[in-house]
Amino acid sequence: MQVEQANPMTLSEDQLRDVDRDLLDYLHEGRVTPVYARDRMDEEGIREVTSAYLQQRLKRLVEHNHARNLFDTGLYELTDDPREDATGPTQRFGALLDALKEIDAAFERGDPDAARAALERAQEAIPERDSNA
Repeated sequence: MQVEQANPMTLSEDQLRDVDRDLLDYLHEGRVTPVYARDRMDEEGIREVTSAYLQQRLKRLVEHNHARNLFDTGLYELTDDPREDATGPTQRFGALLDALKEIDAAFERGDPDAARAALERAQEAIPERDSNA
């Protein structure tokens, strides 16, 4: 089994192609395979591409530490969104964890104001649920 070396350099927003952005959107929703992404793009009328091409694009996201190939199965999940305005689940989860650590530290210091401020940041990291959904 060949192990791929990951490139520590992340991609910048201007290095992404439109198809990369589409894949990142799908990855924000959950895990994807190249075939799933191809079928969905076709069904939504976004673009006509082959699963082999999507495999190449996903592999590039893996090489730059933005996605990972789970157990080398062709099932991909998002690890870091390179888009500047990305506020998907990965970023929100990270912000929530940071706020929880701040709350814990504030309680250890006996600082209720800092705990309250961190709690507000944690609440902001959790998206509002639509009551009609």
